[in-house]
Amino acid sequence: MTRAAVSALAAQFRGALAVVCALALLVIAGCTPESRNHLQDKDRIAPDARLIGHWHGNVEGADYVADVTRSDPLTLHLALTETLPIGKQPVTKTGYLVSVYVVGSRTVLAIRDAEPALGNWRFAVAVFAGDDRVTLMFMDGKFVRNEVYRAALGGVIQTDDPTFPDVVLTANPDDLSTFIRNTDEARLFNVPFGAFERQP
Repeated sequence: MTRAAVSALAAQFRGALAVVCALALLVIAGCTPESRNHLQDKDRIAPDARLIGHWHGNVEGADYVADVTRSDPLTLHLALTETLPIGKQPVTKTGYLVSVYVVGSRTVLAIRDAEPALGNWRFAVAVFAGDDRVTLMFMDGKFVRNEVYRAALGGVIQTDDPTFPDVVLTANPDDLSTFIRNTDEARLFNVPFGAFERQP
């Protein structure tokens, strides 16, 4: 295959990935970094009760319904239903487990698939506007990619696309917490998912 053909295929792939990320965020902020580890256990706290409830949001034309319940005293269960804008076809409800940590002056959500309760975590902060409107701000994949490149944080760059990098963090909980604590929140957590409005 010629270099021009390879470049054309790569451009098509990036375009397709951009559409997927824009429409569905790969279900939940799928264009943001994953982590093989959660944060420090000593920093885990009971979730903010304001997160619990029935929510509706729109992200890049796709509608989302989020039902958040308490799974146990330290864990929330997030059931997310997505309706794609193309044909308004409903997507099967997907479940996530949410743990909450205090890292320095910020509260960080650690989110992963509920079934199976294994796999990688994604980190976000919840930005409230009153008690009935919230936006989840996920980690910026491009920023984290650059930090992994310069060895400021342990991780593996699985797809080295500067626009939509696929990064899996391998840092241990201590190093993750130190990185989050010492990094400006506006630079690290700036990929929005939402806003979501509380519904009756």
